[in-house]
Amino acid sequence: MIGEAGIGKSRAIAALQEVIASEPKTRIHLQCSPHHNESALYPLIRHLIRAARIAPADPPGARIEKLRALVADRAASGPAAIPLPAELLSIADPPLHPVPLSPAQRKTATIALLVDEIVRLAEADPVLLVVEDAH
Repeated sequence: MIGEAGIGKSRAIAALQEVIASEPKTRIHLQCSPHHNESALYPLIRHLIRAARIAPADPPGARIEKLRALVADRAASGPAAIPLPAELLSIADPPLHPVPLSPAQRKTATIALLVDEIVRLAEADPVLLVVEDAH
């Protein structure tokens, strides 16, 4: 839903959520932020952290293991399945073997992994994907 500020987009989304409250679904809420406009993937980074259940106090090794559990059995999993999201989440330790990719290939592969995560969720239940303040 796209529209000018103040026309009731958030209220309409809230009403939709009330209507489908009893339906099985996965809700993904991506909140964009003007404080993170240097990172177009910031909302997806936050989603990955929530989906992998990464806590701020988790040491790097635990964060990597949580990422491994998240991307297990994914269509897009492969040699980049851990190093790319680990790089996205700024997890540098323990050292991972980075995949030699050009910046364009890295971007494409990272987006493919993120899309695959959402598609995987949609295979189990419908997904309500809400992206707020994407401007």
